[in-house]
Amino acid sequence: MTHVIIKEPETKPIAKMVIPGRRALGEQWQEVTVGVKDDVIQVTENVPTEAPPNGTPIFTFGMNTLSTEAHNFLLEGARQVQEYAKRKPRRRPVTDAEIEKMVNKIWQDWCELKAKTLAGKTHSGPGLFNQREAAGIKNWSGVK
Repeated sequence: MTHVIIKEPETKPIAKMVIPGRRALGEQWQEVTVGVKDDVIQVTENVPTEAPPNGTPIFTFGMNTLSTEAHNFLLEGARQVQEYAKRKPRRRPVTDAEIEKMVNKIWQDWCELKAKTLAGKTHSGPGLFNQREAAGIKNWSGVK
């Protein structure tokens, strides 16, 4: 008599995440895998792991379409992105002097375009709009 051993197929994870652990239990960071086990969605694996480089939790969702290797690849890629962002942060916030300079330039450009529009001069503004006619309003104060 031949015995047939039926091996259950490996369940694919629905989601994988690197999240802070439960501090009350002394956990630091956990790599949690959520999957379907016994026809119920539940945590299938909970393993301690190192914290992401900038301390932001990482989530990957595959909804049973990605393999465990694909989830691990995405998690590693997210860790590398965070590491790069930590090494080369964006230059924010800008200084108040830089903000003031940008606002003044925008205001001066707008005033220049408005003056050209009212004078009926040809100009190119935002959106490359060309104005060749006078606005036709002689009294801007509203008083007749």
